[in-house]
Parts: sequence; C-alpha cells; structure tokens
Amino acid sequence: MRPGIAAILFFLLFNIAALGKAGNGCAIKSVTAPQDTTKKDKLKKTNACNTIGNLTGNTCIGSTLTASATDPIASVEWIYENTSTVAKQQAQNTPYAFRADIAGTYFVKIITQAGCELNSNSITITNLKVPIIEISTRSNIICAEYPNPSFTGVPTFNGNHATYQWKVNEINDGPLVTDVNQPFMPAGLKKGDVVSCEMTSTDVCITTPVVQSNHITIDDIPVENPSVSIERSAANPCAGSTLVFTAIPVNGGDLPDYQWYVNLVAAPNGNAKIFISGRLNEGDEVTCSMVSNAKVCQVTTSATSMPYIVRLIPLVTPKISVSPVTFEAGVSVTYKATVENAGPGPVYQWQINSINAGSGSDTFVATKLVPGDVIKCILTSNADCTTSDMVTSDPVVNNATIPFKAATANLFTPNGDGVNDTWSFPGVDAFRNAKVRVYNRYGQQVFHSAGSVEEWDGKTDAGKQCPSGVYYYFINLNQTQTTVGSVTIIR
Repeated sequence: MRPGIAAILFFLLFNIAALGKAGNGCAIKSVTAPQDTTKKDKLKKTNACNTIGNLTGNTCIGSTLTASATDPIASVEWIYENTSTVAKQQAQNTPYAFRADIAGTYFVKIITQAGCELNSNSITITNLKVPIIEISTRSNIICAEYPNPSFTGVPTFNGNHATYQWKVNEINDGPLVTDVNQPFMPAGLKKGDVVSCEMTSTDVCITTPVVQSNHITIDDIPVENPSVSIERSAANPCAGSTLVFTAIPVNGGDLPDYQWYVNLVAAPNGNAKIFISGRLNEGDEVTCSMVSNAKVCQVTTSATSMPYIVRLIPLVTPKISVSPVTFEAGVSVTYKATVENAGPGPVYQWQINSINAGSGSDTFVATKLVPGDVIKCILTSNADCTTSDMVTSDPVVNNATIPFKAATANLFTPNGDGVNDTWSFPGVDAFRNAKVRVYNRYGQQVFHSAGSVEEWDGKTDAGKQCPSGVYYYFINLNQTQTTVGSVTIIR
C-alpha cells in the first residue's frame, strides 16, 4: 500500500474509535467545548488551610527558637509581644531559626509555598535566674553545754532535684543531701571554724547550677542574754477591775519558766506566761522573772522585767435628779434633769407613771398631767469607770396645789333648749379623786359624781327632774381641798 493511502486510513480509524468511545453526539460536544477553570481557582484560594505551624525551643533568654510547618514554607515573620516584627526569612534550605535575646513572648507568621498563611504557637522567654543558698544557725557560739550548733539552709531557684554539700573550712563534711532544711550538726567545731554549703541546682534558665552559701564563723564567747518585758491588756484600767499581764520573752527558748511578783512578793498561781489578778491597787508594782531554756550558749539564763506600776482610774457613781414643778391643769410643763458623771454621750428615758414618755434629752416637756402623776428619768451613763451604768431619779409626784376655778355661773336652765342646760365644774378634771355632791334646801343629796366628774343636768341620781330653786354643792378636790357654794335652777 502507498504511504499516502496508509495515512488516510489511519486518520479514519482513529476518529471512528473516538466516536465509539464517546457513545453519542453530546459527548463529542463536551469534548470540544472550552473548559472553565475560574471556579476551580477560586475554591483553591478560599479553602481552609490545613497546614500546622510549630515553634520549638526552650524558654531561657539567649536560646534559639526554630519554626517549622507540615507543608513547605515560603517565608516566616518573627513577632515579639504580638506587635513587633523582629525578623523576616524567605525560603531557604537551612532551618528557620531566631535567637531570643530579649525576654518576652514570641511566635511566627508562616506563609507556605501553596499560599497558606498561619500563626505558630507562642513561646515566652524569661530572664536567667540566679540560684541562691542562705544558711543560718540559732547561735554560732560553742560552749561546754552546747558544743554542736545546728545549721539549716533556705534555697532559691534550686529545682526539683537539687543536692547540697555542707562544708567546714571549705572541706566537705558529710555526704550529699537533698534536704537542706534538715539540721546539719558537725562535731568538734572550734573557735574560728567556718561553716558553709554548696548547692547544685536543677532548675532551668539559671545563670549557673553550682553556687556557694554565705559563711558562718564559730566563736566561743557567749554574747546572748535572755530578757522579758510585760504587756498589759488594758491601757486605762478602772479601780477594782481584773488586770491581765502577758510576759514577752526574748531569747527565752521554747518553754521558759516564769514567776510573777506583786510588790516583790511571789504571786499565787503566778508561774505562767499570763498573769491575771483582780486584787491590785493603785501604785502596786508588778514584775516577772524568767529562766530561759534556750539550747544555746548564753551569758546568763535568768532575766527580770522592769516593774509595771499599776495606775487605776477611780470609780464614779452616775447621779440624776428631777425637781418638782408647780403648774395649772392643761398647761405644758418642762422638767430638767440634773446629772453627774453622765459621760460624753448619756441616754435619757423619761417616764410618767412608769410608762416611757420621752427620750433623747435631759429636758422633757409634759402635757395633760394631773395631780398624782409620777415623773422620773432613767439615765444611762457612758462615763468611764462607773459603779453602775444605769441610774434612776427619785420619783416626782405632782401633788402641788392646782388653782380650782369655780363654776362661771351660779344658775342654769335645764329646759332642753340647748342653752345653759347643764352646770359644769371647770378644773375638777385635773383632780383624779375629786368628788361632787349637790343637796337641796332640805339637806337631801340629789346628785353626786366621783373620779371623772360629769356635768349636772338638773336631775337627781334617780333621773328625776329637780324643781326650780337653790341647791348647795360640796366639791372635794383632794384630801385637803374642799369647795362649797350654791347654784340655782330656773325652769
């Protein structure tokens, strides 16, 4: 076959095979139509980023931080304290690293080669800490009684697994220990020896792991003395009050012995730290002696306090009195209380016939009092050192003579016209026990009233009308006052 014919046959067979695979004309149209890639590109830019960024390194100042991601990195931006950009790095073969020479918080902004932007975790860089070991002792003095003083230490930035080496004159004394609070008691110390401790810290971010403590030099001359002072519970005690004294020891040990004295005489039950007495008088001297049980070398073991001179405020008695007042019925009356030792803020309670009637002032205004009413005032004093806070005045009985006004008219006309139908007794109501009796000209009692006196309507006690005429009244105001007179009825 000729080459030209073979080429034509191959072209025809290729297109027939293509038509067979497509299956119909629609498939041909879809194959030849141009493809729209805009939607695909748009989705690629907006899909969530699955890349994970990571920042590693220790937290000590001067350490190197390393940034990495789960997808290839195009660039990183180092951020300090969430605001400042301190470095930028583009795509490179070496690790993305940064040396943190300033304390603070760091993270990185990462852009991947696929265009994904993300932030890493953060790391906070801290300054280096300085480990310290401080040792102390109750006393650096040695003596025959206490030849082996004990030492303890207080570490700072020691870590969880620090070790300690005690030393005497810079030579290791004893094994390594892990608890510097356990007392170190070297034997055979002598004057001039020097005790110290070396700590190996396991803390992180420290300047150096091995540090030396302060030095303590041993001496054999005691300089410590015990002492005791007295503290009283009340600054200004009252005469007769119970006083409480407390011993304040210095260098007394954990359980010193005490003895209290009053005027240089040992007080009964005065062998405790606290001394209580209710029998002290003005000018008494109270002292306390103490014997120390401190487990150290002291110049002496006993001490006596300075004397406390008892100063007492004398007791005072509050007093109150109320003077009687003469008055007329229906007129208000002012009472004034006179007080002594009432204090700066006294409280007053006035009473009439034992019933509260007024308070808040030493002055009381009473109205509608009648003879026989009893006035008194209760004083509550807030003065210091009183025999009693509350005192009551002597009762004031209003039994003074009250002027009685006789009837204004000596006749009345009880005819029921509403004018001058009754005869009254002005002022009688001021007398609780007043009695009124009315008699006719034959000496027969026709009307009487007692206590709350009523007006007379011209009728007998039996309710019968009295005839016109002259009638005679007897008004007994109290046991000493009686008023008599006459009244005329006109009908």
